[in-house]
Amino acid sequence: MDGTFNICFRLHGSLPVSKIRELQATRKKQLQALKTISAELTPEIVQKIKFEITNEYCGKFNQLLDNPATGPVYLKQKEIARIVQEGLQYWDGRRFRLICFCIMSNHVHLMLDSCEDQLFIILKSIKTFTARAANKVLDRTGQSFWQKESYDNLVRNPHELAVKARYILNNPVNAGLVNHWKDWDFTYLNPDFHWIL
Repeated sequence: MDGTFNICFRLHGSLPVSKIRELQATRKKQLQALKTISAELTPEIVQKIKFEITNEYCGKFNQLLDNPATGPVYLKQKEIARIVQEGLQYWDGRRFRLICFCIMSNHVHLMLDSCEDQLFIILKSIKTFTARAANKVLDRTGQSFWQKESYDNLVRNPHELAVKARYILNNPVNAGLVNHWKDWDFTYLNPDFHWIL
């Protein structure tokens, strides 16, 4: 499957449903307001505004994840984070090329390309493998580990790739956890992509 993908997936129950609905409602209102005036705007401007609305939504969503007040934070445990790290790196070069990732306390950001399968199949494999292994360590059975849905979007150009990859790598810095992304145990940047820094 061609393309470079920016992906975020999170632990099951990591965000309160009420907060998610509130964010979705705000985004929906903004998109509806745009629809009412879109005939007066050029398609390029409409697309730019949609992009800004989506970025605002994702930013607020990520702020909630970066500062967890509720929900599980299993990925804070190094043994669990290492399972996810190894799961991502296992498939690198086999089913996709890993560009970068960051494992936070309750969610994972990653970017990949050169996918050998459809993205949902790759994510299902990663999530299934890591959930089984993590639940075994946590001595949990019959409980969901990952939230079913993931957020993903197609990266359209090298500039966007650089911006999103820097965001991923600096997630622990922006959350106030470390001073430099390299200080975080669970960030990775493919050496072929050091040009983004």
